[in-house]
Amino acid sequence: MKHILPCGDHYRLVDSKDIAYITACQNYTKIYLMDKTMVLCNMSLTAMIESLESTFIQTHKSYAVNLLALEKCYKNGTLFLVNDIQVPISRRKYQDIIIKWKELYSDVIEDKAKLTVHHRD
Repeated sequence: MKHILPCGDHYRLVDSKDIAYITACQNYTKIYLMDKTMVLCNMSLTAMIESLESTFIQTHKSYAVNLLALEKCYKNGTLFLVNDIQVPISRRKYQDIIIKWKELYSDVIEDKAKLTVHHRD
């Protein structure tokens, strides 16, 4: 889904599937795209998360990620996104992120499980 975001003296059209992660910067947010470019917007992190789809989740006090970009989640406090992007994760948010990540891909996981089930006659 595409969003028109306030960016200083202009607005910018950004497709949410192109967003890898977001960081808070006082009353602004820095949006990092999959190609590692950054867009500065005049919105708080909370307002930005609320305006985007449910695939975005806050991982730390000042970070949120697009679960579609998530590739690895380590208990030590690091998320790895596409293009080897590393984002911190707080210990108390780890379980929530894993649950939401699994929910996002539950249909895919169930379909793969159906393909691997063999019935004996």
